[in-house]
Amino acid sequence: MAVMWFSSGSYPLSPMMILNLLIISQSVFSNVFLNSFESWISSKSTLNATIICHLSLTIIVILTYFFFTLKSLYLRLIYSLKSLYLRLIFFIMWVEKE
Repeated sequence: MAVMWFSSGSYPLSPMMILNLLIISQSVFSNVFLNSFESWISSKSTLNATIICHLSLTIIVILTYFFFTLKSLYLRLIYSLKSLYLRLIFFIMWVEKE
């Protein structure tokens, strides 16, 4: 979660920046994971193991990207509803004054 916030404020990273970080981490992780997985499954076809690993890691990256995108949209929705609610309260107070 520390990756999600800038140190200067509470602004979330853009989804594209998160996707780039995930792609970099996926490439590093896949190299380590593929080497160990292919040696473990050496009796079977390593091409199938490579394809399965890359597909599973790609699916994880895509799901994580959509999770962070939906979280960002959810936070924007909450902020807009909060501001709408505050405007409604101020409008009611203004009407009651007059």
